[in-house]
Amino acid sequence: MSEPYTKNPVNLLVGVNITHLANQLNAEFDLPWVPEGVEQVWIEWVLTKIVSIIPLGIVEMLVSAADGLNPAEAKAAEDRITALANKLIDIPALPENLEEALIRPVVRQLLTFATRGRALSVAL
Repeated sequence: MSEPYTKNPVNLLVGVNITHLANQLNAEFDLPWVPEGVEQVWIEWVLTKIVSIIPLGIVEMLVSAADGLNPAEAKAAEDRITALANKLIDIPALPENLEEALIRPVVRQLLTFATRGRALSVAL
C-alpha cells in the first residue's frame, strides 16, 4: 500500500449514507453493557469523522469483494487510520489513549469489510 493516507477528493465513501454504513458495522459490533442505540450513535459519529481520510485503495476494497487486505495490511491500515482519526477527533477531558481505544474498534470493524470476500453495501 504505497498510497498516501490523505483526504481524497474521489473517495467513494464521501457522501454515502452514514447510517446505512453504521448499521452494517453495528450488526457485527458488540460492546458489552452498551445499548445498541448508543453503539449506533458512536459508530455513526466516528464514521462521519473518518470517511474522508480513508485511502482510495482501501475504499475500493471496502466496496468490492473481489480483492482485499491480508491480515498484516489490515493491521497496518487500522493503525494508520486510527492515528489519523485520533488527530481529527477530540473529546474534551478524555486522554488521547482513551480516545484511541474508542476509535480503534470502529476502524477495525470497518476494515473487516476490506478483506477478500467481504464488501460494504454503499447507499448514497
